[in-house]
Amino acid sequence: MKRKFIHFTINNMKTNLLFLMLLISIRSFSQECPCVKTAIIGTDAKASTIHNNKLVAMDNVTIKLGESINLSTKENTGKVSWFKDGKIIENTLVSPKETTEYTVKSSLNGCPEVIAKVQVKVEKTLMEDLNNAVTIYPNPTYDYVTISSNSQEIKSIQINNLVGGNLKTFKIGNNLKQQTLNISDLTAGVYIVTIELKGNNTIIKKLIKN
Repeated sequence: MKRKFIHFTINNMKTNLLFLMLLISIRSFSQECPCVKTAIIGTDAKASTIHNNKLVAMDNVTIKLGESINLSTKENTGKVSWFKDGKIIENTLVSPKETTEYTVKSSLNGCPEVIAKVQVKVEKTLMEDLNNAVTIYPNPTYDYVTISSNSQEIKSIQINNLVGGNLKTFKIGNNLKQQTLNISDLTAGVYIVTIELKGNNTIIKKLIKN
């Protein structure tokens, strides 16, 4: 609203009329914009507005892999919507598998939209990191399979059937992080591979033999 200066005296009817028209205009503006909290006329007859659309998002948070967190706000006066990668989230109880940034927006009757961002950091456990560090390839396979670790050395490898029966055991020495195995004598099917790493950490993978 343009700044207006009105000079008037009490006995000047014309000036009083202009003052009254300005007051009516401000009240009308307040009714048209529901988000306006106050309209104040100062000594220089300047209109001032305060928008009531407030939003204070939750703090950034750290959770462990597999845990859930409910996205929330500390304070809001409008309708709140949560987004991930630009898409609206219907359920605010989330279980991200990796560190993720969420956006929250507050809308209130035509007021300027208010936006805030929240980061949910996901901490992976040592076993999760080790599990991701160990790979089996090719999988499915026919005669040979390679077990590779880009973290700890491999101590031993067991191949079991689905009911837990041990079919093959391989002892790995010389601090190797990769070993290729001959499984040509196994019948086609699904097997469980148990990999023991240095430090007595055990990783379990599924192997398919064609």
